[in-house]
Amino acid sequence: MASVAYIDECRFGKNKEEREDAWLTGVLQVYNDPRDKARLEYRASFFLTHNLGGPRRQDWVGLLDAWRVEKSTTAKPMASNRWVQHFLEPAFETFPQLSDAEDSDLDETKAAARTARLARREPQSAHWKELASCLRALYTKQGELKMPVKAFRDELTNNSLIFIQMLETEERFQGQGLMRPMLKMFRTLLQRLPEWLALDGDAMLLLVPAAPGGPAGDMWKNDEEVEKSLTQMYGKCDQYVRLALNAKVGGLRGRLVTVMGRRVAGDDAVVDEAGPAQTDDDIDNMDEDV
Repeated sequence: MASVAYIDECRFGKNKEEREDAWLTGVLQVYNDPRDKARLEYRASFFLTHNLGGPRRQDWVGLLDAWRVEKSTTAKPMASNRWVQHFLEPAFETFPQLSDAEDSDLDETKAAARTARLARREPQSAHWKELASCLRALYTKQGELKMPVKAFRDELTNNSLIFIQMLETEERFQGQGLMRPMLKMFRTLLQRLPEWLALDGDAMLLLVPAAPGGPAGDMWKNDEEVEKSLTQMYGKCDQYVRLALNAKVGGLRGRLVTVMGRRVAGDDAVVDEAGPAQTDDDIDNMDEDV
């Protein structure tokens, strides 16, 4: 649908006192949802131009996957509210897994039919459930904001929503101070989208500080440690605050979900303040080398 790029100076390196000057390039691409759900896919890639270890070079350093939820806003009060039907109303499905023995007993026809059934149920795959879980921690099935949510109530009700599903940093560039400039650049890229995709005024960025679903999350072992580490990182690097803490979603077989968020100004000429500051001691004392 659209693509926008931006370049800015940054510094990186393991030692904060001896960091190298470099240029960070961000490229944001926007895609329609292939299944016509009420969302757009935002994918940002980040590249670092630097002189470390020899001649000037450019390396891929990270990727951010996000979804913009299509909902009514103050700027567009008559916009479709299909997001309620797509992400808040449907029941979570369970996917029974066949054992290796059962799987080996399927003939080719039955195996093909089973694959086709699972493909038709793809809307409730890992990335669908991550977005739905985030929204259900904040909103009722009717799309109304839940009472326990205190911060950013007006923004969550009246503004656009963008859910960050995953932010990945290439392994050899982890712990070198790039998380902060990548998060800031993502906001800058959002402000530079062409007119037909521009934010409807300010928007709320949302994320769940947990391991991503599917294979990408397999390397994470301890859920509590993951949540604590990611909460610290997003709070310190880009002033994200908790919007919901251990909200139960998904019924009896559901899970507890913590949601963080911050505001992003729709106009790049506006000072892009986050809102209330995070005050947790574990965030205040966090090491910034991420």
